[in-house]
Amino acid sequence: MLFSRGQSRALLCLCAAAVLAHCGQSFEYEASTNSTLPSADYSKPDSPIPVFEDQAFAELASDFLLTQSSNTVPGRIDTHHHYVPSFYAEYLEQYNYTGLHLPWVNISWSADASLKFMDSLGIERAILSISTPGIPFGAPEEVRNIARRVNEYGGNTTKAHPSKFGFFAALPIPDINASLTELEYALDVLNASGVVLMANLHGKYLGDSLYEPLWTELDRRGTVVFVHPNALPGPPAEGVQSGTVDFLCDSSRTVASMLNAGVLSRFTRVRVIIPHAGAYVPYQAERIATAGRQGLSGGPERMAQLKRLYFDTAMSGNPYTLPSLMAFTSGHNITFGSDFPFAPNGSAAVTVDGLNDFLRADPMTLWRIGRGTALKLVSEPSSPTSS
Repeated sequence: MLFSRGQSRALLCLCAAAVLAHCGQSFEYEASTNSTLPSADYSKPDSPIPVFEDQAFAELASDFLLTQSSNTVPGRIDTHHHYVPSFYAEYLEQYNYTGLHLPWVNISWSADASLKFMDSLGIERAILSISTPGIPFGAPEEVRNIARRVNEYGGNTTKAHPSKFGFFAALPIPDINASLTELEYALDVLNASGVVLMANLHGKYLGDSLYEPLWTELDRRGTVVFVHPNALPGPPAEGVQSGTVDFLCDSSRTVASMLNAGVLSRFTRVRVIIPHAGAYVPYQAERIATAGRQGLSGGPERMAQLKRLYFDTAMSGNPYTLPSLMAFTSGHNITFGSDFPFAPNGSAAVTVDGLNDFLRADPMTLWRIGRGTALKLVSEPSSPTSS
């Protein structure tokens, strides 16, 4: 069936309104009269067009229609995508870091490699971040210097490819005053999309009082915080790679730490992303929420706090993980994550196929995971200001 221009405009606007309503977004309609959306005359070339209060959702109607018709998400946004500047790899090698059993100086990351990978999976934009172990080694001055260099590298990469990349800024933890200074510079000058924090650093989890001033500022700014797992404190277990079981435990520990310290209840403007489908949190949410309480009926407010977290799909698009994640979140706060370049070869493609298969009958949620939720979290970058 063919539609006239006016009919197509009407269909697009009505779909946009329906999608926005389903996503809980406000929708304003601009017209020369007080006519409502259904009664507006779209047949005229100068007919009024919809105005979205949240400009990031201006394109979601066509996105959703494409997702519904093809069962694939146009222009995925990848919120779990790592970059490894050569000087950062050399820094880790200098301190003999052997986490993940990787020879770091042999990680030949480049923006071109990321772009090639992105094209292969229909990823329109990736938010870059450093991975484990963060910046844990050296004197405070060296840590500050590496953080600044990592962030300026991310900012320059984003500036060179503004439609393709954003980045989560690294902070020189545990120096909180320096971290607050770096946060201001990264967000206000380099235009970072948020920050990346390790789930633990030197054994201190994110509910520790050390982080209180940082959470206060992150909350004031409404910052997106991507929490990446780290090696567990203490010696590793023989025969167990930290990137498998231990990483999931580390993420779950830091969520419990934040929950028990009141971080999730007090700093509600921060948007926190827990990778790898939330680790053990969705599967054991009831136990985590009621821990330390008498009986099994306590902690509904704590459960609500856990449900405000965001989760990504890195290495989790399979028929065993997705049911638990979807049961916990209903799909409203999940973003797509590839874990490039550290995920095993083919892992991201498996995640894409797994999501497509699992959500074949639910194109709205498929679109939301692939693109829609990230649009709410990481807006297109503006031109960086001068320092």
